[in-house]
Amino acid sequence: MILDANRTLTAAAGAAGLALLSGCSAMGVARDPVTPQRPSFSNDTRTTGFGSFELEVGGEADPRDRYSVESRVSIGLSETSELFIGWAPYVDIDKGGVNENGPGDMRLGWKQRLMDETESLPATAIQLSTSLPVGDDDPFISSGYVDFFGALIADRTYGRLGLTGFYQLGVLGTPVSGDNDTEHTVAIAGSWAYDDWWTFGLETALIYEPEIDEEPLLATLYADYLVSEFVMLDGGVRIGLNEDADDLIFFVGLTTNLGRYF
Repeated sequence: MILDANRTLTAAAGAAGLALLSGCSAMGVARDPVTPQRPSFSNDTRTTGFGSFELEVGGEADPRDRYSVESRVSIGLSETSELFIGWAPYVDIDKGGVNENGPGDMRLGWKQRLMDETESLPATAIQLSTSLPVGDDDPFISSGYVDFFGALIADRTYGRLGLTGFYQLGVLGTPVSGDNDTEHTVAIAGSWAYDDWWTFGLETALIYEPEIDEEPLLATLYADYLVSEFVMLDGGVRIGLNEDADDLIFFVGLTTNLGRYF
């Protein structure tokens, strides 16, 4: 277990190093401020700068049975929309003494901001995505089915306080009784900009799957540190608030804008 954790953390550190090197290699290319979507379940209404690429990498560990490396690349399609690709290049899981590891599934998605925040109304966005079963052939790593998701997002700021409301409907390809399963994710997130560098956040998220009668409830506490306008670090802990949720998950990550290329 300790060896697996070290390997995962080493892989995450290596990915972060590559991200930093990529950021350095973008010197001389016009870059946009980062718009990190990790480490919460919810996404906010911000989109990657038009014409630019943004990379998010990170690692998370459940000390009991699971370690993984996560990644996401976002491309700004316009001033208000983005295309993103999420992938877990390495997942290590231990169930009942049996260890499985390999790449996870891939998530392709598109987000469109519908309206910027005004004095009286929040910013709003929609997000559509699909999960492709490209991961290792193990039910704990890959679902083995194509899943579809649609989300509604709203943001509101009050000085240094930011609030995000997120609802996502998932149509899962794993049938229980001949029909597709559904998944409902509801999240409320708040962030506080302590100063120009540090931001602290708290999110509560409920994931409800009625067909299998599971509804994990989780709280995510995290801190962001803005290294520069183009690089942000994050770290924190996710805590299970009921019996259906994992007890404790630690995570670290990095987001960097790689620059404008079109």
